[in-house]
Formats: sequence, C-alpha cells, structure tokens
Amino acid sequence: MNIAKYCTFIVFLFIQLQNYAKVEQVDYAQIKVSMVYNICDYIKWPQEEKLQNFTIGISGNDPDIISAFNSLAKSKKLKSKTILIKKISDFNNSGDVQVIFCSKTSESEIASLSKYCIANSILLITDEFSDILFSDINFKINKNNNKIYFEINKNNLSNSQLSYKNELLIYGGNIVDMKELYSSVNNKLNEELQKSKRLFEENEKQTVLLEKKNSKIDSLTKGIKKNQLILQVLTDSTHGLHEKIKSKELYLKKFDLYIEKTKIEIENLTKQQNDLLIFIKKKENNIFSLDEKIAEREKTIEDQANFLNSKDQIIKSKNDTVQMLIIAGIVFVFVGLFLLYAFITKAKYNSLLEVKIDERTQELQNEIIKRENSEIALSKSERNYREIFNAVSDVIFIQDLDGEIIDANIAIEKIYGYQKDEVKNLTLADFSSSKIAFRNKELNEKLLIAKDLGVVSFDWETKRKNGEFFGSKLFLNIQTSVVLIEL
Repeated sequence: MNIAKYCTFIVFLFIQLQNYAKVEQVDYAQIKVSMVYNICDYIKWPQEEKLQNFTIGISGNDPDIISAFNSLAKSKKLKSKTILIKKISDFNNSGDVQVIFCSKTSESEIASLSKYCIANSILLITDEFSDILFSDINFKINKNNNKIYFEINKNNLSNSQLSYKNELLIYGGNIVDMKELYSSVNNKLNEELQKSKRLFEENEKQTVLLEKKNSKIDSLTKGIKKNQLILQVLTDSTHGLHEKIKSKELYLKKFDLYIEKTKIEIENLTKQQNDLLIFIKKKENNIFSLDEKIAEREKTIEDQANFLNSKDQIIKSKNDTVQMLIIAGIVFVFVGLFLLYAFITKAKYNSLLEVKIDERTQELQNEIIKRENSEIALSKSERNYREIFNAVSDVIFIQDLDGEIIDANIAIEKIYGYQKDEVKNLTLADFSSSKIAFRNKELNEKLLIAKDLGVVSFDWETKRKNGEFFGSKLFLNIQTSVVLIEL
C-alpha cells in the first residue's frame, strides 16, 4: 500500500514539473534571478554558518540581469543573511563571494573562471552557455516553447566542495540524474520489502515448527519460550518497518506542501509580470509626450533659421548699396575726366609748355581726388559692414581657403571668452569638443551640400576658452566663406 502511494507521488511530481515548465513568462532576467535565489537554498557551502553576508558576483554587462539582482538584494535575504551584489571585471580580485553569475558575454573566460571557482568553493552559474562542462549550473531556454530550465554538473559541484539536496536534481537534473535518483529511492524500497519478506518467511517457519512440535510442548517449553522471544524480536522489527514507512509518508506530505508553495511563487511572478506591463505602458506614454516636445523644439529651430535668412537678406542689401556707391564714384570720376578733356581741348591754343604743365597738374589732382573718393567710399562701406557684422548677436567666423580664421565678430568675446585678436589663425577644430572632433571628411561633406544648397546647418558641440562644452547649431555659407554659429 505504501509503495503504491510513493509511485503515485512520483507520477504527480512529474506532472507538476511539466505544468511548471509551461508557465508563461516575459521577463527572463527576473525569472533567472528568482531561480538563482531558489537554487542557493538547496546548496550548502563549507562553513556557511560563519558568513556575515551572502555575496553574489556578476560577470558580464547584461543591464537587465544587474537590475534584477539589485532589486532582489533590496527586497530579500538569503539564508537569513543580507544579500550583497558585486560587479566583477577581474575574477582574480573578486574578493569573498559565494556565487558568480556569468552572462553570455563572458563565455570566453569560462575555463579559467571555473578553476578559480572550484579552488574557492564558489557556485558558478552560467547563462545559456553552449556547454555545461565548466559550469555548476547552466540556464537554458527550450526552443520549442521559450521556457527556462537549468542543467546541473554534479562533478563540478563535488569538486567545489558544495553539497546539495536531492530535490535540486528533480528541478534541474538531466535524465541520467533523474534515473539515478529514482533508482536510489526504488532500491531503498526494495531493500525494505526484502527485509519484510524475510521477516514474514521466518515467522511462518517458526509457526510451522511450533505446530510440528506441539506434541512435545512439555518437553520443549524452554525451546518454545526461546522461539517466542525470537518471534517478539521479529514483531518489533516489523513494527519499526511500519514506523519508517509512516515517516516516508510524512516526507511525501511535506513535499506536497513545497509544491503548493512553488505554485504560489509562480502566481506572484505572474502578478509582477502584469505590474511590469503597466509600468512599460506608462513609459510609452512618457515617450509620446517627449516626441511632442521635440516637435515644438524643431519648430522653434525652423523659426530661428527663417530669422537668420532675413538677416542674410539685410546683409546682402547693404552690400548691394555699397557696390552702387562705388559704381557712382567711378562714374563721377569718368565725368570729371570727360570735363577735363573738354577743358583741355578748349585751351589747346595756349602755349605748349603751359598746356603740358596744366595737363600734368590736372592729372595729379584727378588722381588725388579719385583716391580720396575711393578711400571715402571704401571707409564708409567697411564701416557699414562692420556695424552690421558686429550687430549680429550670433558668432560669425570668416575663414580663408586653408580653414584658418581671419576675422570674427564681437560676439566671440561674450559667447566663447576669446578676444577678437586671439582667434586669428585658429581653426574650427580649436572650438570643437574633443568628444566629436571636427574632422576634414565631415567638413568636406558639409561643403558639398552647401555648394548645392547655398547654406547648410548641422548640430555642433563647441568648447569655450575656459574648457566648458555646450551645444550649438552651425550654419555654413560657402559663397561668402562665413560660418555662423547659433546657440
């Protein structure tokens, strides 16, 4: 009867394990960390009771795994000890850790890491490694249903001096491990059954012997008492066997309670998964609001670009005015020469020497007047240009063909902290962030675009004289060789 109950329990256990494997899961990292937490409950470390804290090291750069372990450390204790999470870059300097979780990015170092863990009695758990040869525990994902399970390397656990409960093999052992466990339990049951059979057979023999010697009861009283004593011993042994079977039944009931507890934990994980989905939905709403803010910012930038274009039109109109004044001055000079020619023609009858002297004198005077007019027009044009150039609140650089700055407006002093004379012979690379240096290849690409479109703009991270970095937008005009920087 007890054997039938035990076999029924084994069938029930396999059904529960299959149902557990079918539980829907979304957050692999959270589930793996929860499984690590439960696995550690089944492992015993040497001198475990002397530990002050329980330290878990993480090798690799999986942000989801790291976040899940940090959340575990804040909310749980392992074996009544505080959980510490440590990021490991060099396992030789990892310090006192009890578990090392190795993500897929660290698979190349697994051989040397395995030797270190075996020598220091550290539980080595790997994440979806191709081979469990160097691991103690290795997580896997079933390709048919995308469910997580784990493999166990009993040899490595033994070499690391880590002991484990047989229940761990039920969850993570392979077919061989399960067969060994089943065979061990079955052998124990068979041994108990053989003992019971031998006791019953012995009892039957003694009964037959008593019946045969019933006629000799008086003469064999002492022998009968001796046989009764033997029978009493056999009865006590049978009673002890019944007690062992009862203890086995009690163990099975405790195991049923453990399975029920596991079901509750799975329901809690499902609830956490739903909460995570709600959190992701909120994050998506925040992203949508950020997209609206970005659209508003792009509109503001477009308005600033239109304003800049209007400034360019004003500058062009001023240049056209200066050119008209220069042309008017040239026309005035030609009119003066024409009047001079008429005057000379009218006075051709004067003496030759006087004519030559007057002609030479007049030429010198005209040259002086022409130069004075040109200087006045040029000075006025330059003054108008400087007023417009320095009135712009944005920074304007003027470069030569070699890329060296030959002039800049007064805004350079306020925005960048440089005096105007200090920026001469510098290049845009001297004002660029070291993180994204202004490379010639990128500049040539922007020049080609500016050649087709006239003006091109692009984002640029710039650097002030004091070393401070700030973002700006750069406008490049290839026709005038002017670089305008808008903050």
